[in-house]
Amino acid sequence: MEIDVRERLRSGPSDELVSLVFEPAIRRDFEMGFQHLIDINKAHVVMLCKQNLIVRDDASAILGALERLESGAYSLKDLDFAAEDLHFNVETRVIQLAGAEIGGRMHMGRSRNDLHATMDRMMARVGILEVMDLLAELIDAATKLASEHVDTVMTGYTHTQPAQPVSLGYYLCGVVEALKRDSTRLEAAYSNINRCPLGAGAMAGTGFPIDRSLVSELLGFDIPMPNSLDAVASRDWVSEALAAVSILMTNISRFSYDLYIWSTDEFSYIEVADSLAAVSSIMPQKKNPIALEHCKAKAGHVFGALVANLSCTKNTPFGHCRDISAESVTPLWTGLDETRAAIRLITGSIRTLTVNKDVMSSRARDNFSTATELADSLVRQFDMPFRIAHMIVAKVVSNAVGAGIRSDHITPEMVDEAAVSVIGRPLGLSGEMLKQVMDPDLNMRIRSSLGGPAPTEVRAMIADDSRHLDEYRARIQARKKGLFDSGKRLDSEVSILSM
Repeated sequence: MEIDVRERLRSGPSDELVSLVFEPAIRRDFEMGFQHLIDINKAHVVMLCKQNLIVRDDASAILGALERLESGAYSLKDLDFAAEDLHFNVETRVIQLAGAEIGGRMHMGRSRNDLHATMDRMMARVGILEVMDLLAELIDAATKLASEHVDTVMTGYTHTQPAQPVSLGYYLCGVVEALKRDSTRLEAAYSNINRCPLGAGAMAGTGFPIDRSLVSELLGFDIPMPNSLDAVASRDWVSEALAAVSILMTNISRFSYDLYIWSTDEFSYIEVADSLAAVSSIMPQKKNPIALEHCKAKAGHVFGALVANLSCTKNTPFGHCRDISAESVTPLWTGLDETRAAIRLITGSIRTLTVNKDVMSSRARDNFSTATELADSLVRQFDMPFRIAHMIVAKVVSNAVGAGIRSDHITPEMVDEAAVSVIGRPLGLSGEMLKQVMDPDLNMRIRSSLGGPAPTEVRAMIADDSRHLDEYRARIQARKKGLFDSGKRLDSEVSILSM
Protein backbone atom coordinates (compact mmCIF):
# COMPACT_ATOMS: atom_id res chain seq x y z
CA MET A 1 0.00 0.00 0.00
CA GLU A 2 1.33 3.43 -0.92
CA ILE A 3 0.98 6.00 1.86
CA ASP A 4 -0.20 9.47 0.91
CA VAL A 5 -0.08 11.87 3.85
CA ARG A 6 -1.80 14.62 1.80
CA GLU A 7 -4.77 12.49 0.73
CA ARG A 8 -7.21 15.02 2.15
CA LEU A 9 -5.95 17.64 -0.35
CA ARG A 10 -6.58 17.57 -4.09
CA SER A 11 -3.15 18.80 -5.11
CA GLY A 12 0.42 18.70 -3.99
CA PRO A 13 2.03 21.73 -2.37
CA SER A 14 2.92 24.65 -4.62
CA ASP A 15 6.50 25.31 -5.61
CA GLU A 16 6.44 28.43 -3.47
CA LEU A 17 5.27 26.57 -0.38
CA VAL A 18 7.90 23.90 -0.87
CA SER A 19 10.85 26.19 -1.58
CA LEU A 20 10.00 28.96 0.85
CA VAL A 21 8.52 27.05 3.79
CA PHE A 22 8.97 23.28 3.74
CA GLU A 23 12.48 22.94 2.33
CA PRO A 24 14.28 25.40 4.65
CA ALA A 25 12.61 23.88 7.71
CA ILE A 26 13.29 20.29 6.66
CA ARG A 27 16.94 21.05 5.93
CA ARG A 28 17.39 22.73 9.31
CA ASP A 29 15.57 19.99 11.21
CA PHE A 30 17.57 17.30 9.42
CA GLU A 31 20.84 19.00 10.31
CA MET A 32 19.96 19.81 13.92
CA GLY A 33 17.21 17.40 14.87
CA PHE A 34 17.44 14.14 12.92
CA GLN A 35 18.92 12.18 15.83
CA HIS A 36 16.40 13.72 18.19
CA LEU A 37 13.55 12.66 15.90
CA ILE A 38 14.91 9.12 15.73
CA ASP A 39 15.12 9.01 19.53
CA ILE A 40 11.59 10.37 19.87
CA ASN A 41 10.28 7.64 17.58
CA LYS A 42 12.24 4.97 19.42
CA ALA A 43 10.97 6.08 22.82
CA HIS A 44 7.41 6.24 21.54
CA VAL A 45 7.58 2.75 20.03
CA VAL A 46 9.13 1.31 23.21
CA MET A 47 6.30 2.84 25.21
CA LEU A 48 3.61 1.56 22.80
CA CYS A 49 4.99 -1.95 23.16
CA LYS A 50 5.21 -1.77 26.95
CA GLN A 51 1.62 -0.57 27.04
CA ASN A 52 0.57 -3.51 24.80
CA LEU A 53 -0.60 -1.13 22.10
CA ILE A 54 1.61 -2.83 19.52
CA VAL A 55 3.05 -6.33 19.62
CA ARG A 56 6.72 -6.93 20.25
CA ASP A 57 7.48 -8.18 16.73
CA ASP A 58 6.00 -5.03 15.20
CA ALA A 59 7.91 -2.86 17.64
CA SER A 60 11.11 -4.71 16.79
CA ALA A 61 10.53 -4.22 13.05
CA ILE A 62 9.88 -0.49 13.46
CA LEU A 63 12.89 -0.06 15.71
CA GLY A 64 15.02 -1.98 13.20
CA ALA A 65 13.91 0.40 10.45
CA LEU A 66 14.72 3.42 12.62
CA GLU A 67 18.17 2.03 13.39
CA ARG A 68 18.83 1.55 9.69
CA LEU A 69 18.03 5.21 9.10
CA GLU A 70 20.15 6.19 12.08
CA SER A 71 23.15 4.20 10.89
CA GLY A 72 23.54 6.27 7.73
CA ALA A 73 20.98 4.74 5.39
CA TYR A 74 19.24 8.10 5.24
CA SER A 75 20.81 11.35 4.11
CA LEU A 76 19.93 14.80 2.85
CA LYS A 77 19.60 13.55 -0.72
CA ASP A 78 16.83 11.17 0.37
CA LEU A 79 14.57 13.95 1.61
CA ASP A 80 11.35 14.83 -0.16
CA PHE A 81 10.75 18.51 0.51
CA ALA A 82 7.20 18.28 -0.74
CA ALA A 83 6.42 15.90 2.14
CA GLU A 84 5.86 18.91 4.41
CA ASP A 85 8.29 18.10 7.20
CA LEU A 86 11.06 15.83 8.43
CA HIS A 87 8.70 13.60 10.39
CA PHE A 88 6.66 12.65 7.31
CA ASN A 89 9.91 11.91 5.49
CA VAL A 90 11.10 9.61 8.24
CA GLU A 91 7.72 7.96 8.77
CA THR A 92 7.36 7.30 5.05
CA ARG A 93 10.78 5.67 4.96
CA VAL A 94 9.96 3.51 8.02
CA ILE A 95 6.77 2.37 6.32
CA GLN A 96 8.73 1.52 3.17
CA LEU A 97 11.16 -0.59 5.22
CA ALA A 98 8.73 -2.23 7.64
CA GLY A 99 5.57 -2.25 5.54
CA ALA A 100 2.41 -0.19 5.95
CA GLU A 101 0.79 -2.76 8.25
CA ILE A 102 3.65 -2.45 10.72
CA GLY A 103 5.31 0.91 10.05
CA GLY A 104 1.94 2.63 9.93
CA ARG A 105 1.47 1.85 13.64
CA MET A 106 4.35 4.08 14.76
CA HIS A 107 2.27 7.25 14.87
CA MET A 108 -0.41 5.84 17.18
CA GLY A 109 -1.27 8.06 20.15
CA ARG A 110 0.52 11.21 19.05
CA SER A 111 0.48 14.05 16.53
CA ARG A 112 3.02 16.03 14.60
CA ASN A 113 2.12 18.87 16.94
CA ASP A 114 3.47 17.25 20.09
CA LEU A 115 6.25 15.49 18.17
CA HIS A 116 7.68 18.72 16.76
CA ALA A 117 7.22 20.51 20.05
CA THR A 118 9.31 17.77 21.64
CA MET A 119 11.99 17.87 18.96
CA ASP A 120 12.31 21.67 19.25
CA ARG A 121 12.78 21.41 23.01
CA MET A 122 15.43 18.70 22.57
CA MET A 123 17.32 20.85 20.06
CA ALA A 124 16.97 23.90 22.29
CA ARG A 125 18.26 22.22 25.42
CA VAL A 126 21.41 21.19 23.57
CA GLY A 127 21.89 24.78 22.44
CA ILE A 128 21.29 26.20 25.91
CA LEU A 129 23.73 23.71 27.45
CA GLU A 130 26.36 24.83 24.94
CA VAL A 131 25.78 28.46 25.92
CA MET A 132 25.98 27.49 29.60
CA ASP A 133 29.28 25.71 28.99
CA LEU A 134 30.72 28.71 27.14
CA LEU A 135 29.51 31.08 29.85
CA ALA A 136 31.34 28.96 32.43
CA GLU A 137 34.52 29.41 30.37
CA LEU A 138 33.96 33.18 30.23
CA ILE A 139 33.39 33.41 34.00
CA ASP A 140 36.51 31.30 34.53
CA ALA A 141 38.63 33.53 32.26
CA ALA A 142 37.34 36.75 33.86
CA THR A 143 37.87 35.39 37.39
CA LYS A 144 41.43 34.30 36.61
CA LEU A 145 42.23 37.70 35.12
CA ALA A 146 40.73 39.37 38.20
CA SER A 147 42.96 37.29 40.48
CA GLU A 148 46.00 38.54 38.55
CA HIS A 149 45.00 42.18 38.98
CA VAL A 150 43.76 42.51 42.56
CA ASP A 151 46.40 45.21 43.12
CA THR A 152 46.34 46.81 39.66
CA VAL A 153 45.10 50.32 40.38
CA MET A 154 42.93 52.01 37.80
CA THR A 155 40.34 54.73 37.62
CA GLY A 156 36.74 53.78 38.19
CA TYR A 157 34.26 55.75 36.10
CA THR A 158 30.75 57.09 36.37
CA HIS A 159 29.20 58.92 33.44
CA THR A 160 32.47 57.96 31.63
CA GLN A 161 34.26 60.50 33.86
CA PRO A 162 36.93 59.74 36.50
CA ALA A 163 35.18 58.77 39.74
CA GLN A 164 37.27 56.85 42.30
CA PRO A 165 40.34 54.60 42.26
CA VAL A 166 39.60 50.89 42.10
CA SER A 167 41.50 47.88 40.79
CA LEU A 168 41.12 46.06 37.51
CA GLY A 169 40.38 42.96 39.57
CA TYR A 170 37.52 44.77 41.30
CA TYR A 171 36.07 45.86 37.96
CA LEU A 172 36.26 42.31 36.61
CA CYS A 173 34.57 40.94 39.73
CA GLY A 174 31.70 43.33 39.03
CA VAL A 175 31.37 41.95 35.51
CA VAL A 176 31.47 38.40 36.86
CA GLU A 177 28.59 39.17 39.24
CA ALA A 178 26.44 40.10 36.24
CA LEU A 179 27.54 36.94 34.41
CA LYS A 180 26.64 34.83 37.46
CA ARG A 181 23.12 36.18 37.30
CA ASP A 182 23.09 35.29 33.61
CA SER A 183 24.01 31.73 34.56
CA THR A 184 20.98 31.48 36.86
CA ARG A 185 18.69 32.80 34.11
CA LEU A 186 20.01 30.21 31.67
CA GLU A 187 19.48 27.44 34.22
CA ALA A 188 15.91 28.60 34.78
CA ALA A 189 15.30 28.68 31.03
CA TYR A 190 16.70 25.15 30.71
CA SER A 191 14.35 23.91 33.45
CA ASN A 192 11.32 25.25 31.61
CA ILE A 193 12.55 23.86 28.30
CA ASN A 194 13.15 20.39 29.71
CA ARG A 195 9.48 19.40 29.99
CA CYS A 196 8.09 16.82 27.62
CA PRO A 197 5.12 17.52 25.31
CA LEU A 198 5.13 14.08 23.66
CA GLY A 199 1.80 12.29 24.00
CA ALA A 200 -0.17 15.52 24.12
CA GLY A 201 -1.42 14.75 20.62
CA ALA A 202 -2.82 17.51 18.46
CA MET A 203 -4.08 19.36 21.54
CA ALA A 204 -6.38 17.05 23.53
CA GLY A 205 -4.24 14.06 24.36
CA THR A 206 -5.29 10.60 23.18
CA GLY A 207 -7.75 7.85 24.03
CA PHE A 208 -4.99 5.24 23.92
CA PRO A 209 -3.56 4.23 27.33
CA ILE A 210 -0.10 5.68 26.70
CA ASP A 211 2.55 6.24 29.36
CA ARG A 212 3.76 9.80 28.95
CA SER A 213 6.01 9.62 32.01
CA LEU A 214 7.99 6.75 30.51
CA VAL A 215 8.57 8.59 27.24
CA SER A 216 9.60 11.70 29.15
CA GLU A 217 12.15 9.72 31.14
CA LEU A 218 13.54 7.91 28.10
CA LEU A 219 14.12 11.25 26.36
CA GLY A 220 15.81 12.90 29.33
CA PHE A 221 13.07 15.32 30.28
CA ASP A 222 12.39 16.28 33.87
CA ILE A 223 8.61 15.82 33.68
CA PRO A 224 5.85 15.46 31.09
CA MET A 225 3.85 18.64 30.54
CA PRO A 226 0.63 18.34 32.56
CA ASN A 227 -1.75 20.03 30.10
CA SER A 228 -1.94 18.79 26.51
CA LEU A 229 -3.22 22.06 25.12
CA ASP A 230 -0.40 24.00 26.75
CA ALA A 231 2.10 21.39 25.53
CA VAL A 232 1.40 22.20 21.86
CA ALA A 233 0.26 25.82 22.21
CA SER A 234 3.13 27.27 24.25
CA ARG A 235 6.39 28.60 22.96
CA ASP A 236 7.02 30.99 25.82
CA TRP A 237 10.05 28.87 26.63
CA VAL A 238 11.56 30.20 23.40
CA SER A 239 10.89 33.75 24.55
CA GLU A 240 12.40 32.97 27.94
CA ALA A 241 15.53 31.46 26.41
CA LEU A 242 15.95 34.41 24.04
CA ALA A 243 15.34 36.86 26.89
CA ALA A 244 18.02 35.13 28.96
CA VAL A 245 20.61 35.26 26.19
CA SER A 246 19.58 38.83 25.33
CA ILE A 247 20.35 39.95 28.88
CA LEU A 248 23.59 37.98 28.74
CA MET A 249 24.49 39.67 25.47
CA THR A 250 23.71 43.07 26.99
CA ASN A 251 26.27 42.36 29.70
CA ILE A 252 28.80 41.09 27.19
CA SER A 253 28.23 44.14 25.01
CA ARG A 254 28.78 46.55 27.91
CA PHE A 255 31.94 44.68 28.95
CA SER A 256 33.16 44.69 25.35
CA TYR A 257 32.47 48.41 25.09
CA ASP A 258 34.69 49.17 28.09
CA LEU A 259 37.53 47.08 26.69
CA TYR A 260 37.00 48.72 23.31
CA ILE A 261 37.34 52.23 24.75
CA TRP A 262 40.26 51.24 26.95
CA SER A 263 42.11 49.95 23.89
CA THR A 264 42.09 53.39 22.24
CA ASP A 265 45.31 55.38 22.02
CA GLU A 266 43.78 58.01 24.28
CA PHE A 267 43.29 55.47 27.09
CA SER A 268 45.94 52.85 26.28
CA TYR A 269 44.83 50.83 29.31
CA ILE A 270 44.81 47.54 27.42
CA GLU A 271 45.79 46.02 24.12
CA VAL A 272 43.99 43.17 22.41
CA ALA A 273 46.01 40.34 20.94
CA ASP A 274 47.08 40.55 17.30
CA SER A 275 45.18 37.34 16.66
CA LEU A 276 41.90 39.09 17.51
CA ALA A 277 42.58 42.26 15.51
CA ALA A 278 42.47 43.27 11.86
CA VAL A 279 44.45 45.68 9.70
CA SER A 280 43.59 48.55 7.40
CA SER A 281 43.84 48.21 3.65
CA ILE A 282 45.24 51.74 3.38
CA MET A 283 46.61 52.86 6.77
CA PRO A 284 49.67 50.76 7.65
CA GLN A 285 49.69 51.73 11.34
CA LYS A 286 46.24 50.35 12.12
CA LYS A 287 45.44 47.55 14.53
CA ASN A 288 41.67 47.34 14.76
CA PRO A 289 40.11 45.45 17.74
CA ILE A 290 37.38 43.94 15.58
CA ALA A 291 36.60 40.99 17.87
CA LEU A 292 35.23 43.47 20.42
CA GLU A 293 33.24 45.23 17.70
CA HIS A 294 31.58 41.96 16.75
CA CYS A 295 30.82 41.19 20.40
CA LYS A 296 29.00 44.50 20.70
CA ALA A 297 27.14 44.16 17.42
CA LYS A 298 26.07 40.55 17.84
CA ALA A 299 23.97 41.62 20.80
CA GLY A 300 21.76 43.43 18.27
CA HIS A 301 21.16 40.21 16.33
CA VAL A 302 20.10 38.44 19.53
CA PHE A 303 17.77 41.27 20.50
CA GLY A 304 16.27 41.06 17.01
CA ALA A 305 15.67 37.34 17.49
CA LEU A 306 13.76 38.02 20.72
CA VAL A 307 11.64 40.71 19.08
CA ALA A 308 10.97 38.43 16.10
CA ASN A 309 9.86 35.62 18.41
CA LEU A 310 7.54 37.85 20.42
CA SER A 311 6.15 39.44 17.26
CA CYS A 312 5.35 36.02 15.77
CA THR A 313 3.71 34.88 19.01
CA LYS A 314 1.48 37.81 19.84
CA ASN A 315 -2.13 37.81 18.62
CA THR A 316 -2.12 34.08 17.90
CA PRO A 317 -4.75 31.70 19.29
CA PHE A 318 -3.75 29.66 22.30
CA GLY A 319 -3.53 26.48 20.33
CA HIS A 320 -1.40 24.94 17.62
CA CYS A 321 -0.67 26.90 14.45
CA ARG A 322 2.34 27.39 12.22
CA ASP A 323 2.93 30.90 13.56
CA ILE A 324 3.65 29.26 16.90
CA SER A 325 5.14 25.89 16.00
CA ALA A 326 7.43 27.07 13.20
CA GLU A 327 7.84 30.80 12.79
CA SER A 328 8.11 31.75 16.45
CA VAL A 329 10.82 29.14 17.07
CA THR A 330 13.01 29.94 14.06
CA PRO A 331 14.65 33.04 15.63
CA LEU A 332 15.92 30.92 18.53
CA TRP A 333 18.55 29.21 16.40
CA THR A 334 19.97 32.53 15.22
CA GLY A 335 19.93 33.90 18.75
CA LEU A 336 21.84 30.91 20.12
CA ASP A 337 24.35 30.96 17.25
CA GLU A 338 25.15 34.64 17.75
CA THR A 339 25.39 34.23 21.52
CA ARG A 340 27.81 31.32 21.24
CA ALA A 341 29.97 33.31 18.82
CA ALA A 342 30.06 36.40 21.03
CA ILE A 343 30.98 34.46 24.17
CA ARG A 344 33.84 32.73 22.39
CA LEU A 345 35.13 36.05 21.04
CA ILE A 346 35.03 37.89 24.37
CA THR A 347 36.55 34.92 26.21
CA GLY A 348 39.40 34.76 23.71
CA SER A 349 39.88 38.50 24.03
CA ILE A 350 40.31 38.57 27.80
CA ARG A 351 42.47 35.46 27.88
CA THR A 352 45.00 37.16 25.59
CA LEU A 353 44.68 40.72 26.88
CA THR A 354 47.72 42.89 27.58
CA VAL A 355 47.18 45.20 30.57
CA ASN A 356 49.19 48.43 30.78
CA LYS A 357 49.40 48.75 34.56
CA ASP A 358 51.64 51.82 34.58
CA VAL A 359 49.30 53.79 32.35
CA MET A 360 46.32 52.87 34.52
CA SER A 361 48.12 53.90 37.70
CA SER A 362 49.44 57.13 36.22
CA ARG A 363 46.01 58.22 35.05
CA ALA A 364 44.49 57.51 38.46
CA ARG A 365 47.13 59.73 40.08
CA ASP A 366 46.43 62.84 38.04
CA ASN A 367 42.71 62.82 37.11
CA PHE A 368 41.18 63.86 40.47
CA SER A 369 39.66 60.41 41.10
CA THR A 370 41.05 60.64 44.66
CA ALA A 371 39.04 63.78 45.48
CA THR A 372 36.39 61.85 47.42
CA GLU A 373 38.98 60.53 49.84
CA LEU A 374 40.27 64.08 50.37
CA ALA A 375 36.77 65.12 51.39
CA ASP A 376 36.42 62.05 53.63
CA SER A 377 39.77 62.87 55.27
CA LEU A 378 38.67 66.41 56.08
CA VAL A 379 35.61 64.92 57.79
CA ARG A 380 37.77 62.54 59.83
CA GLN A 381 40.50 64.99 60.83
CA PHE A 382 38.54 68.18 61.33
CA ASP A 383 35.15 66.75 62.38
CA MET A 384 33.31 68.77 59.78
CA PRO A 385 30.06 67.84 58.00
CA PHE A 386 30.67 65.93 54.80
CA ARG A 387 28.75 68.50 52.76
CA ILE A 388 31.10 71.28 53.91
CA ALA A 389 34.13 69.08 53.14
CA HIS A 390 32.65 68.37 49.73
CA MET A 391 32.36 72.11 49.04
CA ILE A 392 35.97 72.74 50.03
CA VAL A 393 37.35 69.94 47.86
CA ALA A 394 35.13 70.94 44.93
CA LYS A 395 36.66 74.42 45.21
CA VAL A 396 40.16 72.93 45.28
CA VAL A 397 39.43 70.94 42.12
CA SER A 398 37.83 73.90 40.36
CA ASN A 399 40.82 76.14 41.13
CA ALA A 400 43.28 73.43 40.07
CA VAL A 401 41.52 72.77 36.78
CA GLY A 402 41.38 76.48 36.09
CA ALA A 403 45.11 76.76 36.67
CA GLY A 404 45.94 73.65 34.62
CA ILE A 405 47.13 71.73 37.69
CA ARG A 406 46.57 67.98 37.89
CA SER A 407 45.50 66.25 41.10
CA ASP A 408 48.96 64.90 41.97
CA HIS A 409 50.27 68.48 42.19
CA ILE A 410 47.68 69.86 44.62
CA THR A 411 49.33 71.53 47.65
CA PRO A 412 48.22 72.15 51.26
CA GLU A 413 48.15 75.86 50.43
CA MET A 414 45.53 75.21 47.73
CA VAL A 415 43.40 73.34 50.28
CA ASP A 416 43.74 76.23 52.75
CA GLU A 417 42.78 78.76 50.08
CA ALA A 418 39.62 76.81 49.30
CA ALA A 419 38.82 76.36 53.00
CA VAL A 420 39.10 80.09 53.64
CA SER A 421 36.65 80.79 50.81
CA VAL A 422 34.15 78.27 52.17
CA ILE A 423 34.47 78.37 56.00
CA GLY A 424 36.58 81.47 56.54
CA ARG A 425 39.69 79.79 57.95
CA PRO A 426 42.61 77.60 56.79
CA LEU A 427 42.82 73.96 57.83
CA GLY A 428 46.57 73.43 58.04
CA LEU A 429 46.55 70.03 56.35
CA SER A 430 50.09 68.61 56.30
CA GLY A 431 51.87 67.87 53.07
CA GLU A 432 52.50 64.27 54.12
CA MET A 433 48.85 63.65 54.88
CA LEU A 434 47.79 65.25 51.60
CA LYS A 435 50.21 63.00 49.75
CA GLN A 436 48.73 59.92 51.39
CA VAL A 437 45.16 61.06 50.79
CA MET A 438 45.81 61.65 47.10
CA ASP A 439 47.52 58.27 46.60
CA PRO A 440 45.13 56.14 44.46
CA ASP A 441 46.55 52.89 45.79
CA LEU A 442 45.80 53.88 49.40
CA ASN A 443 42.40 55.16 48.27
CA MET A 444 41.60 51.73 46.92
CA ARG A 445 42.91 49.82 49.93
CA ILE A 446 41.06 51.89 52.52
CA ARG A 447 37.68 51.06 50.95
CA SER A 448 37.25 47.76 52.73
CA SER A 449 33.51 47.94 53.39
CA LEU A 450 31.50 45.01 52.06
CA GLY A 451 31.71 45.03 48.28
CA GLY A 452 34.50 47.60 48.16
CA PRO A 453 37.67 47.52 46.03
CA ALA A 454 40.11 46.78 48.87
CA PRO A 455 42.22 43.72 48.00
CA THR A 456 40.82 41.76 50.96
CA GLU A 457 37.30 42.29 49.65
CA VAL A 458 38.24 41.52 46.05
CA ARG A 459 39.94 38.29 47.06
CA ALA A 460 36.79 37.31 48.94
CA MET A 461 34.76 38.07 45.80
CA ILE A 462 37.10 35.95 43.70
CA ALA A 463 36.80 33.06 46.16
CA ASP A 464 33.00 33.33 46.01
CA ASP A 465 33.09 33.51 42.20
CA SER A 466 35.24 30.39 42.09
CA ARG A 467 32.82 28.52 44.35
CA HIS A 468 29.89 29.61 42.21
CA LEU A 469 31.72 28.47 39.08
CA ASP A 470 32.45 25.04 40.55
CA GLU A 471 28.81 24.59 41.58
CA TYR A 472 27.55 25.88 38.23
CA ARG A 473 29.77 23.50 36.31
CA ALA A 474 28.65 20.63 38.52
CA ARG A 475 25.01 21.38 37.71
CA ILE A 476 25.81 21.53 34.00
CA GLN A 477 27.52 18.16 34.22
CA ALA A 478 24.55 16.75 36.11
CA ARG A 479 22.26 17.91 33.29
CA LYS A 480 24.53 16.33 30.71
CA LYS A 481 24.74 13.11 32.71
CA GLY A 482 20.95 13.03 32.93
CA LEU A 483 20.69 13.22 29.15
CA PHE A 484 23.43 10.61 28.73
CA ASP A 485 21.82 8.22 31.21
CA SER A 486 18.40 8.55 29.58
CA GLY A 487 20.01 7.87 26.22
CA LYS A 488 21.65 4.72 27.57
CA ARG A 489 18.34 3.59 29.04
CA LEU A 490 16.59 4.17 25.72
CA ASP A 491 19.30 2.18 23.93
CA SER A 492 18.86 -0.62 26.44
CA GLU A 493 15.07 -0.73 25.98
CA VAL A 494 15.49 -0.76 22.21
CA SER A 495 18.04 -3.57 22.41
CA ILE A 496 15.70 -5.69 24.52
CA LEU A 497 12.86 -5.31 22.02
CA SER A 498 15.15 -5.88 19.04
CA MET A 499 16.38 -9.27 20.29
